[in-house]
Amino acid sequence: MLLPWIATALWLRRSGSGGEPLGWPIALGYGYFLGLFLTVLLLRIWDSLGLGLNVVLTLSTWFFLVGVWILWSYRRRGRSALASQGSVPGFASGWQRWVWYGLAALIALRLGVLGAEVLWRPLTPWDAWTVWALRAELWAYAGTLVPFVPRAEWLASEVTGAYTIDAHHYPKTVSLIPAWIALVSGVWIDGLALLPWLGAVVALLLGLYGQVKRFGGTPWEAMLVAYVVVSLPMLGVHTALAGYADLWLAAAIGLGGVALWSWWQRREGIQGLLAGAMLLALPTLKVEGWVWLVPLLGGLVLAWVRPLYVLLAAAFLATGVLAWGQVTGEGAAGFAVHGWSLWLDQISIPGLIAVQLAYEPEVWKALVQALFVFGSWHLLWFVLLPVLTYGAVRAGRDAVLRIPVYTLFVALLLMGFLFTFTDASQWAVSFTSVNRLLLHFVPLSVFAAWWILRVGCRS
Repeated sequence: MLLPWIATALWLRRSGSGGEPLGWPIALGYGYFLGLFLTVLLLRIWDSLGLGLNVVLTLSTWFFLVGVWILWSYRRRGRSALASQGSVPGFASGWQRWVWYGLAALIALRLGVLGAEVLWRPLTPWDAWTVWALRAELWAYAGTLVPFVPRAEWLASEVTGAYTIDAHHYPKTVSLIPAWIALVSGVWIDGLALLPWLGAVVALLLGLYGQVKRFGGTPWEAMLVAYVVVSLPMLGVHTALAGYADLWLAAAIGLGGVALWSWWQRREGIQGLLAGAMLLALPTLKVEGWVWLVPLLGGLVLAWVRPLYVLLAAAFLATGVLAWGQVTGEGAAGFAVHGWSLWLDQISIPGLIAVQLAYEPEVWKALVQALFVFGSWHLLWFVLLPVLTYGAVRAGRDAVLRIPVYTLFVALLLMGFLFTFTDASQWAVSFTSVNRLLLHFVPLSVFAAWWILRVGCRS
C-alpha cells in the first residue's frame, strides 16, 4: 500500500503547472488513489497474460518507477530536488493558527478511533463479506482472478474452477485492493486487508486540504473543510465498518470533481489529468460509477454552454425519440434498439441499468427523515442546501460558481429522479441505500459549499 502511494506522490509532486509544483497534500491525496488504481491495473494485466496476480512483477514495476524518479530528479536539479519545494502559507492571525491546531487535533483523534475500529473489528458489513471481500480473499489465495458467473451458468456448466454470487457482474477494482494487501502479506487478516479504507479517508482529507489552499483558501479554511468531511457519521460508518465500495466512489467523485473544477477555472494541465484519471476510475469501482459521470460531465457542459441551449438540445432529443416511436410503429411511448430501450415505464441500458419507472410518493417522507431527522449527517443538510441555493442565485453574476452549482444541481436532480420514479425508491423507503448514494457526492458538496461562501464573502 505504501510503495505505490509514495511512488505516485513523488511523480505528482513534480508535475505542477507554470513552475508551481503541486503541494504535498495534493500529491499524497491523489497519489494514494492513483497508486492503488494503477496497482490493480498491473495485477489485471499480469493475470490476462497468464501470469496470475504477480506480486513480484508489480513491486518491481513500482521500484523501477521510484528509481527513475530519483535518477531524473538528481540529473535535473541535483540532490536538492528531493527536498520540499515552495513555502507553506502562513496564518493571517494568531487565532487562525489555534483554530488550525484544534481542528488538526480533532481530525487526528477521529482517525485514531476509526483506525482502531478497522484493525480490531472483524469483517462485518453485508456487501463486504458477500461480494467485495469474498472475492478478494478467494483471489488472494488462488493467486489468479477466478471467474464468477451467473448462478444458472454455474449450475449448467461442467467446467470446474468458477464460482457464483448474485453480484457476479460487479467491477473488480474494490475487491482487488484488499486482495493486493493479502498477496503482499501472504495471509488474509481482516484488519490488515481492510486498512486501505482508512488510508482512503486520510488521502481524501489530504486531497481536499490541498485543493482548498490551491483555490486560494487559508490553512484554517482547508482544515475546516477536512474536519467537516471526516466528522460526518455516515463517512465514519463506511470507514469503521470497512469493506463497502461507497467510500471509494465518494473519494473518486470528490477529488475528481474538484480537480475538474480547478482545470475548468485555471486550465492547469495536471489538474485535467488528475480529473481524467479519477473519473475514468469511477466505472471500475461500482456499476453506478457510469451514472455519476452524468452530473460531473453535465456540469462541465452547462458551465461551458448556456443552459438554454442544453434545454433546446434535450427538447430536440425528446422529439426525436417520439418521432422514432411513430416511424417504427412502436407508438409514442418510447423506443428500443439493440437492447437499449426508453419507455414511459422502463429504461434499459445493457450491462448498466434496467429500471421500472413508477412514481413513489412515500419516498419524500423517507428523504426528509434521512436528511434532517436521523443522525447520519449531523446538521450538514441544514447548512448545505441553503448554501447551494445561495450559490445558484450568485451563479448568474459570478461565472466561477457555475460549474459547482450546475454539477450538484444535476446530481440532486438525478438522485431525485432515481429515488422517486424508479424501483430504486424502495432503497429510500427502507433506508437501505439512500444515505450510501448521498455519500457519493458529499465530499464534493462540502468543497462546493466552502467555495460558494468564499466567493460570496469576497464580493
